[in-house]
Amino acid sequence: MLLYHYKGKRFIWKNPLNGFRIGYLYKLFPDAKFVHIARNPIKTCKSQILMEESNVRGFYINAKEFRQNDMNPPRPKSHYDAPRESWVYLFHGQIPNDFFFQMWYPRVFPRTVPEFRKITHYVKQDKIACAMAQAISQHERVALEAFERCKLKEGVNLFTMYQEDLLDNATLVATKLFEYLELPLTKEELIAILEKEDFPNGQAPIKRIKSPSNNENEIDFGNETKEVYDILEGCSQRYRMRKQNSKFYCNDNVTTANTKTKTTSNTTNSTTSNGI
Repeated sequence: MLLYHYKGKRFIWKNPLNGFRIGYLYKLFPDAKFVHIARNPIKTCKSQILMEESNVRGFYINAKEFRQNDMNPPRPKSHYDAPRESWVYLFHGQIPNDFFFQMWYPRVFPRTVPEFRKITHYVKQDKIACAMAQAISQHERVALEAFERCKLKEGVNLFTMYQEDLLDNATLVATKLFEYLELPLTKEELIAILEKEDFPNGQAPIKRIKSPSNNENEIDFGNETKEVYDILEGCSQRYRMRKQNSKFYCNDNVTTANTKTKTTSNTTNSTTSNGI
């Protein structure tokens, strides 16, 4: 409808939840071009935890109660009887699933086995970092398996890029991305786009590259730290091996980087995205 209304030929849709809809979207748009945006999974986990804490503060709700009620929510007669900090009061008696049309915690929480049971187990134990790490691992597994089942080929209808590589050499990564999307740009146009995204002269500011948060060894999850790193080891290994395994790095010199996970798809008339 959007394409028809605006008489457009290209539709771009970035949405992390699309990582769970890749097969459907590929059938819907067989000429789609998918962009898989990855990031260091350890940093992704920390980021998701901070985002959840921010949301909780914004809604004035009890985080632990919210998570546990999201799994097996009681149905009160009236939301007026509930305390103001509870999800019942916040959503006017609706459970989070019905209100958001998805489980709200963790951010992406579809019922896939075995991760669903593991996430539920961790939430019941109030091991939030482990639950979040399991959800990130789930998201990446589902997306990668969908790419394989759909027989998507890197450089043809799939382009994998890493956030940290963009920080290291934004001009190179962006150039390859626009070439893949068949969007011709002059160097001046490319630099102008990057500068609007806080990349002066087409490169990331030094403070963003050298930020302490870019060092995964400094990221601590309290008494859950070892378990979080173990859960994310598969994702972390793929992140560390990306340059050896990707054609993207065969012909160009790109300095070090890190990872996060999203997926974006773009087609002559459609684009989708997935990630964490």
